[in-house]
Amino acid sequence: MSDNKERNKAESKHKEEYDELRSSLDLMLEAIDKSMLHVLESLGVSIEEDEEGDEEYACTVLEYVFETQAENQREMLKKGMYHGLCSDDVEKTSFDVELPVDDPKLFSYHVQQLMSEIGELLDADKRWKNFRNGKYDKDSKLEEIADCFIVLVNICLFSDVSLYELINKVIDKIKEVRRRIDEANK
Repeated sequence: MSDNKERNKAESKHKEEYDELRSSLDLMLEAIDKSMLHVLESLGVSIEEDEEGDEEYACTVLEYVFETQAENQREMLKKGMYHGLCSDDVEKTSFDVELPVDDPKLFSYHVQQLMSEIGELLDADKRWKNFRNGKYDKDSKLEEIADCFIVLVNICLFSDVSLYELINKVIDKIKEVRRRIDEANK
């Protein structure tokens, strides 16, 4: 009988400790969410809730960048600048293609373009190479970072990934990284 009481007492204590830890974790995650919201708002991202209470991110600057690049890509398709590089379906509808769209050929093309841009980025700042390479051109580096960003937008546009899907996934990944950092400090 006393073994059962001791076991129940120990289980009750463990449950209380677990509940306290869970409560602390929830508070930490809430603090992380609040700090992320502050960062997002400073970047021009506003947070809204839909009818179900789920957060939606209305991105003024990012929406502009994404939509402007989508328009650039639609124009390139209309002018045949990707002739032979895109899937037949996209090629046939190039005059009224709706972006984002799933096009494995243009996805692959832009991934390869990103690799080229990353090479140019590394060339703009060679300080990573070794102590003898002091080449650093901040303006060129910034230009290449912008090129990489634009190409990443193109990868989304030809992977059928919307801006909102991307933002939600980036936020999820940032939270995941934060959890890993916090767990590593335990």
